[in-house]
Amino acid sequence: MSSITGRVKVIDVPDDACLTTVRDLMMQMEKFLAVEFDASEITNVVVSTEEPDATDGTVVWFRINNSGNFIGIYVFVQGQWLQMFPPPQGIFRMYGSSNEIPEGYDLITEDTPGFTSAMVSKLQEGWYLGDEGWWLIFDVVYVGL
Repeated sequence: MSSITGRVKVIDVPDDACLTTVRDLMMQMEKFLAVEFDASEITNVVVSTEEPDATDGTVVWFRINNSGNFIGIYVFVQGQWLQMFPPPQGIFRMYGSSNEIPEGYDLITEDTPGFTSAMVSKLQEGWYLGDEGWWLIFDVVYVGL
């Protein structure tokens, strides 16, 4: 197995950025950090809207839509492409504010396809409503970017 190495870079940090807590730092790391590497070193990854030709499980497909937005990561297993990330129909527990859900995720409600009002009520038993009137612990589904 070969390894790919790269440089971690800080990008697009505004001049007036002021992170006052460790939580603020953690929330911003995804936005301001990137890894730079030589793409020619990666030979088994395909980024495409179309299924790549594959006969074994050595190719990883980063599926995008026609606008170039990320849909998911797929691998070829036993003759078919299987979505590995995000898990299909996955429910994800989030902590923070239901008013600030990350892009690509939606709060589970009765309007979420595949969820009945009884299912939403059962999920909400594990949620925590803050004093401000929004959820501080809640569940979301990935809908794509």
